[in-house]
Amino acid sequence: MASSSPGERIKALRARLNLTQKALGDLLGVSNVTVNRWENDKALPQPATLDRLHRAETDGLHALTTSFASSSSLFPPLSSLLGRQSELARGTDLLQPGTVLTITGPAGVGKSTLARHLVQHVADRYPAGSRWIDCSVLTSLDALADTIARALNLRVANPATRLQTIAEAFQGRELLLILDTCEHLLEPTRTLLSALFPSSSALSSQSSVLITSRSPLTHQSEQILPLDPLDPADAIRLFATLAPAESTSDPAIAELCARLDNLPLAIQLAAARTAILSPRQMLERIDRRFDVIAALARSIQTSAELLSPSEGRLFRACSIFAGECDLPALEAVAGPDATIENLASLIDHALLTIDRGTGEIRYRHLESLRSYGRRWAEELAETDSLRATHAAHFSDLVLRTASDLNGPEQAAALRTFDRDHANFANALAWFIEQHIPASAIPAATAYGRLSRRRATPLDGIAWLERARALPAAIDQPGALTAANELGLLYVASGRLDQAESLFRETIQRATEIGSVSEAGRAWDNLGLVLRSRGDVAGATRAHQTGLDLLLAVDDRRGAGSCRLNLALAANLAGDLDAAKAGCHEALALLGGSDDLWSVASILSNLGEIAGRQGRTDEAADYFERVIEIYRRLEDHDHLAIVAANTAEMRIVRGQYRSAELLIAQAVDQFRADHNQIQLAPSLYLQGAVFAALGENTHALAIFREGIRLSADQHNLYDVAYSLEAIARLHLEAGDPTLALRFWAGMDAIRQRESVPEYPLLNYQETARLMIDRFGTVEDHPEYRRGAEMSADQLVTEAIHLGAGRDGEQVLVYRVLDSAPTTSPVDRQPTPRQLEILRLMAAGRTNREIADELAISPRTVERHITQIFYLLGADRRSAAVAIAAALGLL
Repeated sequence: MASSSPGERIKALRARLNLTQKALGDLLGVSNVTVNRWENDKALPQPATLDRLHRAETDGLHALTTSFASSSSLFPPLSSLLGRQSELARGTDLLQPGTVLTITGPAGVGKSTLARHLVQHVADRYPAGSRWIDCSVLTSLDALADTIARALNLRVANPATRLQTIAEAFQGRELLLILDTCEHLLEPTRTLLSALFPSSSALSSQSSVLITSRSPLTHQSEQILPLDPLDPADAIRLFATLAPAESTSDPAIAELCARLDNLPLAIQLAAARTAILSPRQMLERIDRRFDVIAALARSIQTSAELLSPSEGRLFRACSIFAGECDLPALEAVAGPDATIENLASLIDHALLTIDRGTGEIRYRHLESLRSYGRRWAEELAETDSLRATHAAHFSDLVLRTASDLNGPEQAAALRTFDRDHANFANALAWFIEQHIPASAIPAATAYGRLSRRRATPLDGIAWLERARALPAAIDQPGALTAANELGLLYVASGRLDQAESLFRETIQRATEIGSVSEAGRAWDNLGLVLRSRGDVAGATRAHQTGLDLLLAVDDRRGAGSCRLNLALAANLAGDLDAAKAGCHEALALLGGSDDLWSVASILSNLGEIAGRQGRTDEAADYFERVIEIYRRLEDHDHLAIVAANTAEMRIVRGQYRSAELLIAQAVDQFRADHNQIQLAPSLYLQGAVFAALGENTHALAIFREGIRLSADQHNLYDVAYSLEAIARLHLEAGDPTLALRFWAGMDAIRQRESVPEYPLLNYQETARLMIDRFGTVEDHPEYRRGAEMSADQLVTEAIHLGAGRDGEQVLVYRVLDSAPTTSPVDRQPTPRQLEILRLMAAGRTNREIADELAISPRTVERHITQIFYLLGADRRSAAVAIAAALGLL
């Protein structure tokens, strides 16, 4: 995009296509926050995305609607649609928003090809784009639902609500969902459609489903578009198009097409062989008595029989993959047969398809060819060997991919998981079927880590539970790591009882066999469970135990996690100084780590702490650094979290209009992701903005949605804060008596649950206003009534009772007249710390400093942590630079 600035051109393109920032982001797979940054020239799109924007300038909306998801996340390439114009026109008429259309017909008739062209023709009806699901590699309703959830970027923690979550997202977007090759999944697809199009629902969806299947689903919402073989004239023209050297007047071509029942795929395979056989020679190889499906099978067989032994082995190896694969995977499974010459031959003869959707060349079989290849491999007794080799390759890949989550290659690792998760699952299935726990346990653990980061915990749970159920699995070297990972997945899916039980069992087992590191991690993880239940004191003890154990074995990364969790617990307890010191120590423990995700998490918490202490400029600086890290990691969800944190800083500065824009973007992102955990506090911020703008009716509705979500998550901290906000709103712009009741209930919850006062909220001001209006509030009947109510009763009444009154500004948050920045140094470093600073400036390592000063390395680390805290630094180079600027060196 070359004239004017890139941002101006993106903005102009979006205006020309009549898209909102969110709609453009949905099409390109990014958040509206990212689109906003592009348009303001604060960031540039990735090269592949920039290319799509380039094409959209000339091709229009169609160029942006290829955000399709399958096992490969690639949209299959378009091929010839000769002879199908009437069916295309009929499909275009039938596929309207809110409909289900099934293209039916025999194998090889061109259902998928017609579907791909149809998607292009109706693209402008679906602003949220299309999602292509390759169902040929799926085997169950669970697999279908998980794949769709991943394609829609949904967080689904509870299997009982998975279809409901998908349905809500489907109803809430104007998108087209394509389910390709569903004939083996008729019942699961019917179940899915019943969730997406419930007959009793009053919702009117603008989303649609396009299905390809050999037979109809017979669902009440379904329309049918039958696809028959080509008529004879079109079949001959197709053959001539694919084999231009042949004359359409040759009677052998007409007879050959007829023998192949005029099936497009069979004709394509036959035309690809005209360099070797004439149409007449091919006729001699085809039995006249085959029916439609058998004709296709015979055509595939004819092509396969002409392969060299090496080409045949490569063809059969390709059939083992779930979906597509890259060249290294083919070379690993097919060995010396995976030559460039053999690949070119299979592609030339239409026996292998090539995809270039992401700029990386990948290979795949059409489903009919894959099925034939697998049957051929079984006949030759090659299946077990091929599957074992496939499992070994993808086991190694999933382990390497999961390890990349610790470093700067996280974004690439998650793309690999999205692309190859079906092959990873096939590898796991092989190890489990063959009862090989030594391979299944580490592979399932790695798969679980990736699924947890991708917010698909149910997927990871299923594989880890199956792997851990294998005989002797508990005795494997990685069994404790697997247990810790499974427990974290339980936490992510809200199964706290199962998580606690498993972590305590892991602690006991690890202690018995002397695995100090895994015991320390289990203690740290147990703290997460206790913290989720509001037991901050218990969580603190658990994290501290984990920290002590992990430091004892010099596991700095694990110790950094414990220290951060201790800081988070201190933050919840209201001890912000301890929280800040803990975050700095966590950074020191990570040292020069390239674990950018953990560093971003720590810096984000430091920003939150700075904001809560009123140092909003410092907080904004932290958030800017975090934004850059998350942008590098392509972590759009966490970018939205930082946007919400930044909005909070603008609220306390009184910058309500700019805060309104930021928090709206964050809320939209969390709604799109169905990230209810982050949505609840973001709604609180959004409600506070509208109250500050005097839009109290709107603010009350938002607070009510937020308190309902917090109650559903059993998050009594946010329930208490929401009651405080609702009470303040009713006190000044609603029903003051009702406000007193909610205020009393909030006070009772805070006392019972030890909920600390949130320092940025106007608690003291609200308390003063309550006293001004009611006097000694504790003596008032409404106060006593509210104090005796349960949390559930308070939430119910807060949602249903009272109304807001617009026009009056209600300040839920304090407004800071000035935003103090951090003082460079609150007090001078000690003489010993100054010595260490000078040695750090000279480039000495911790060990060298310890040797020179005759102290232990651990003592050096403690001094450095305190130096970081005193100077407001988070790494050695920053500490040295600040000390030099202050004249300390």
